[in-house]
Amino acid sequence: MYIFGLLTVITDTPSRTPSEGLHTWNLANIQGGIGILLENGGGIVRGSYLDFCPLVITDPRTVLVEGNLFLARANLVVQAINTHTVSGLVVTGNRWYSERNKQFANDTIVVNGDVHAVTDSIVESNIADSILHAKSTRATLAMDLPIGAQSVLIDFTEYLLFDTPIQEAFCSINAGEFVGHTVDLQQKPNRSITVVLSHALQSKVGQVTCTVDQSQRTQPGH
Repeated sequence: MYIFGLLTVITDTPSRTPSEGLHTWNLANIQGGIGILLENGGGIVRGSYLDFCPLVITDPRTVLVEGNLFLARANLVVQAINTHTVSGLVVTGNRWYSERNKQFANDTIVVNGDVHAVTDSIVESNIADSILHAKSTRATLAMDLPIGAQSVLIDFTEYLLFDTPIQEAFCSINAGEFVGHTVDLQQKPNRSITVVLSHALQSKVGQVTCTVDQSQRTQPGH
């Protein structure tokens, strides 16, 4: 369905028919335009084409956004207005494409308002070209461990979506010797971790790779 010059407002709960195959094109986001608005925080948007205008979700609570194309300045906007919590937000398998135009440099996802807690949410496995800045609830970074180092601080602030603490971290160390480690999540800024080694490296430079998640889980299975 091609929609020009109109705002698509979706008020259904996630159990209703998903919105699929929409092509929205109206005012660009820098001119105040909105392509699709999930005004009640719930819904499914799948296989749609956001053409210069954003998908806006107000107070997300059980939302599925998958397989969509966001063109140029189009992005996903999370609005925290009433609840200041994000719950059950799943954003995966989407593509952001800048048309290789540096004038369209943009964050793939923008958060407006204060989010205090994130639960059961997954924002990952999306694709964005190098002109755009991708943000997620999960991120992976690798850092060198020089000889003699016993700890390293890794800052994920640039890559994590919400200004909330990291909830989980999984790290591995590649070195010429066995090195145990622990991870301290209680760091400032709150989107950083410190990896503490059981002993300093003795023989060669190593590398630590960590993946973090800033969403709390209410179920063990995932």
